[in-house]
Amino acid sequence: MRIVLFYSGIESFNYFTDELNNELKVRGCETYIWDLNEKSQDGPHSFDGMLKFCEKGVDAAICFDRLGVNEQVYKEFWNMLGCCVVNILMDPPFRFHPLMEDPPKKYIQFCPDMQHVEYTKKYFPKVERVMFLPHAGTLPDKAPIPYTERKYDILFSGTYYNPKGYVDQIHKLVGNSKLFEIFMDAASDLFANSQKTVEEALKDALAGHNMGLETNYFKSLMRAAEPLDWMVRMHYRELVIKELLDAGFELYVIGRGWNNFPVKDKHRLNILSDRIPFKETFSYMENAKINLNVMPGFKAGTHYRVFNSLLLKSVCLTDTSSWLLENFTDEEDIAFYFLSELDKLPKKVKNLLEDEEKAKKIAENGYKKVAGNFIWKNNVDIILREISLITGR
Repeated sequence: MRIVLFYSGIESFNYFTDELNNELKVRGCETYIWDLNEKSQDGPHSFDGMLKFCEKGVDAAICFDRLGVNEQVYKEFWNMLGCCVVNILMDPPFRFHPLMEDPPKKYIQFCPDMQHVEYTKKYFPKVERVMFLPHAGTLPDKAPIPYTERKYDILFSGTYYNPKGYVDQIHKLVGNSKLFEIFMDAASDLFANSQKTVEEALKDALAGHNMGLETNYFKSLMRAAEPLDWMVRMHYRELVIKELLDAGFELYVIGRGWNNFPVKDKHRLNILSDRIPFKETFSYMENAKINLNVMPGFKAGTHYRVFNSLLLKSVCLTDTSSWLLENFTDEEDIAFYFLSELDKLPKKVKNLLEDEEKAKKIAENGYKKVAGNFIWKNNVDIILREISLITGR
């Protein structure tokens, strides 16, 4: 197969593209990575280079979060070539309504959460091929650091922004209107009910204001829901981190925004790095006994932090999703906590840190499960199978 991939302004997606590219080449595929931000005409990832590659035909263009098919001119180009467009979503589909309203002719959409698949099917019937694809982890290329020699007891990798900051963003979107009240009611509901999705909370908020649920109207609300989604993500990150800090644990964090974290006793919150390339996060994660995860509102899905933590033979301590509960077993190959029972989290952490043999066994079992099922090799198998169903190759 001949396949076009993309670099963009999102560094983590570029890393995923490289992982995909490596696996595709192992299968004998011919690939070209087009850098959407490349201005030169003769660079290794230039537009001109992509055009020359396409002269011999293209079977598929594979992108993340629609970057490479987000412009109408891109979509028309892939349609003209008659190739498949594979869109691997890393984030909720409500961020990508315009593409799903009018997708490319040969379009495949993968979602990391089963509820994202159902959302797409419910509201966007033109997306005929949509299916679940878990995030993927990266197999390490070196031996792990011995568990007892690791520097950090607990590490969290990810950004932090004050949840209240997103209120202003919502206000700018909807103004001083009934809609602002609806979004704030939905936020309160999501803060109180950790198992609810943004879609469910907005529907309930509308019903609470005796407003109808006409499909197109509701879709327009969901398209404006991104700041609400981020606010809820940050709310739960804040609660989880505070719970452990207040219990006396020392935490290490990497990512932007932690200087603004509202904590009285900051000496236990150790900020290791602010801006760090995605690939370099692994050098921190492999030095942690426990890699803490807070799911990004994926109630029936996956996240690469879970898989990469376990592939580095660390204990992944994460809140749950229905998919994680079905595919992993607490204290056997993962460690679960519940957002609705955060008062139990400190005891869970204490037990894991005190019983290192048990923790090492959890990490080892988790490594075996992920290495056999949830790495890029597995995902490329699925992607190529779906492309072949359309192209016949």
